[in-house]
Amino acid sequence: MTDVVFDVGGVLVEWHPRLALRSMVPADRMAELVADDDRHGFWYAEDLRERGMTAAEVLPRYEAEQGPEYAALYRLFNEHWEEALTGAVPGMADLLADLAPQGVRLWALTNWAADRFPTVRARFPELFTRLSGVLVSGEEHMAKPDPEFYALALTRFRLDSAHTLFLDDLQYNVDAANAAGLPAVRFAGADQARAVLRVRGLDL
Repeated sequence: MTDVVFDVGGVLVEWHPRLALRSMVPADRMAELVADDDRHGFWYAEDLRERGMTAAEVLPRYEAEQGPEYAALYRLFNEHWEEALTGAVPGMADLLADLAPQGVRLWALTNWAADRFPTVRARFPELFTRLSGVLVSGEEHMAKPDPEFYALALTRFRLDSAHTLFLDDLQYNVDAANAAGLPAVRFAGADQARAVLRVRGLDL
């Protein structure tokens, strides 16, 4: 194993959008905004942000589709999104530290808005200083699970797929990565990641 590629949100960094406005919006309102069925278009708007659109571009479209009440909530989210970052995923800083001396190259492939990601990187130096590089969807104007995004990672990072593993917490991203030729396993915590990498020959 020569290379390990990590997702960021949910793998390296705890990211809980429903907590972003906890100091100013009731929890039930936030739960409604970020509901899995996306009845208020939050995840669709976030996908646009993660594919390169700015908040100034997305917000008018969002208000036209969802109305002023939910547009005000989404505007607040864009102003206070950092509150959704609740810390590093437990055990992952130690895992990266243990991988580095073995000569394994470490990378990240993440869906994140381009204007937000510098804040994420600055908040968690114990994670990002260990990485050789990061591909951010908002900077590349493509996102997981697009096959082109995985292909870009393979070429940009010069990965040998036979000796590489990608860890992502969402099964559809794992499935798409495998289909695109980037071997992937669903992430379920630092201990599970250690076990997966140990099976692949790393001394963890």
